[in-house]
Amino acid sequence: PQTSTDSLTQLPNRHYFTVQLRRTIAQKTPFYLIYVDVKGFKHINNLHGYKAGDEILGAVAARLTKAVGELGFVARIASNEFALILNIKNKAVANDNALIFAEALQSTLRQPYDTSLVQGLTLDVCIGLVRYPEHAMSADELMRNCDLALYYAKYRLDNAICAFSDELKRHSEERYKLEESLRRAIENGELEVYLQPIIDLKANRVAKCEALARWQHADGEFISPEVFIPVAEQTGLIIPFGNWLIDEVCKILQRFKQQAVDVRVAINVSARQVSDQDTIDYIISSIESYQVNPKQLSVELTESVLVHSYESVSALLVKLRQLGVIVSIDDFGTGFSSLSYLKHLSIDELKVDKSFIQDVGIKNNEDSAIVLAILGLAKSLNLQVIAEGVETADQHQFLIDNNCDCAQGFLYSKPMTVSDFSTWYKDYTSQS
Repeated sequence: PQTSTDSLTQLPNRHYFTVQLRRTIAQKTPFYLIYVDVKGFKHINNLHGYKAGDEILGAVAARLTKAVGELGFVARIASNEFALILNIKNKAVANDNALIFAEALQSTLRQPYDTSLVQGLTLDVCIGLVRYPEHAMSADELMRNCDLALYYAKYRLDNAICAFSDELKRHSEERYKLEESLRRAIENGELEVYLQPIIDLKANRVAKCEALARWQHADGEFISPEVFIPVAEQTGLIIPFGNWLIDEVCKILQRFKQQAVDVRVAINVSARQVSDQDTIDYIISSIESYQVNPKQLSVELTESVLVHSYESVSALLVKLRQLGVIVSIDDFGTGFSSLSYLKHLSIDELKVDKSFIQDVGIKNNEDSAIVLAILGLAKSLNLQVIAEGVETADQHQFLIDNNCDCAQGFLYSKPMTVSDFSTWYKDYTSQS
């Protein structure tokens, strides 16, 4: 009997797909090229095993083949990526309704999967599409443009479906220029560390500060971290950027030691860094090079990193704890993940996301209830709590009244240069 993996092994590979694409172009008949990517498949392999993963991919292949029918061509072009060629005469995609077809296809592929090894598994998929001849005339250009559309579907769009357009291409070219500028900025030391203080509410002192990267472009324009950090994460530049930040923070801690500025400094660590085996070695090397007390260094990870890189995170946190580095979970409450990691991972602090702090203290307010629940949970687990985004005296007082440990926000100070922070710290300490 045929198994689900048969549907996978019977699909043409990337080489045969490219041959078929060129044959289709030679017919000079309009068609759509569609790429389908199964998201997070590495996690599925790690959780269920490679045999189960192949069965699931086989089931995906079967659904794709059925959806395309006789009016198209399906191939497997990467481990968890598929390509479809759809004749424009197909009623499902005629009259520029390819997006409707893609939405239906996405819905079909998101239905639960039952195989011999896994039951009830659901997948998420991203889809990119391009039309011949409007968007490209050659196979290579069609594939490049479809790759671009899929990239935006994976990283930039909420609905995970993207059709290629000239505007998308222009945006991509601008993004490429930004990527190259960021690469040079990292290499040439054009980035700068700013520090935002975190206040110990019980002792009314500066407990620590968060290191935040700022970038003034060569033309004088300030580039927002909300712009350049995602570019770094999506291109792999997050590794050299992360190493630069680790180095700079260790330099700052060395300077603080000489200036008698007694605060911890926190750095954010991304999912890419967590998965990179060299990250912990680089942290250790920087600590040793600048003779930094590891207890003065704090590492912040978001909940999403914990969910998608649990095994890597677990190994990293154990090593950080052995060094004496403090570990915080940033944006706590926004990750929609199981709280079981709080019990099993080496964590010291929870940073409550600013979205929950904005309206605390208002009568019958749900955010107040959430913050109180987090405070109770943290106390039972012997974890410290830092409230982010504190901007008003009422928020400050609510946190004090409910025994929150620390707070961070514009009420105390905006991020500032390292030299300004040193001056601010001494003024604040003398007034406390």
